Formats: sequence, structure tokens, C-alpha cells
Amino acid sequence: LHKYLIEATGFPDRGVKKQNFYVIKNTTMPSSLLEIGFLTNKEENQRMLDPVFQRNLVEKLSQAIYEYYTINN
Repeated sequence: LHKYLIEATGFPDRGVKKQNFYVIKNTTMPSSLLEIGFLTNKEENQRMLDPVFQRNLVEKLSQAIYEYYTINN
């Protein structure tokens, strides 16, 4: 997901962090928590409101999920 997220947004790569978040640790299925960008960052906020940006992001993240399931099933 991370690779596709960076590719889709062009936002700074803030890395992958592993935490024990309740929504991730208390599930029986593969899970991930994505932070697309920061609403407090004017440029990122403007881009995230753009329907074209949103469509591209959804397409890239869909590719990532498809790739994950193709490789792991």
C-alpha cells in the first residue's frame, strides 16, 4: 500500500510505522491504517479535495489491494 500511496499522491514519504492500534490488532483479517495526507497542510488539503486526485488515489490503492491478494492467495 505504501508504495502505491506515495506514487498516487506525490506527497512526502513519511515512511511506514508499525503500531498496536486497536483497529489493526483486534481483527482476524489483513488490515492496514492509511493516512493519506494532512488537512492542516494547505497544499495537501487542496489536492485531497480534488475529484481527479481522489479517483487516481482510489485506482492506485485498488491496484495495491489486488496485488496483495494475488500474491498471498
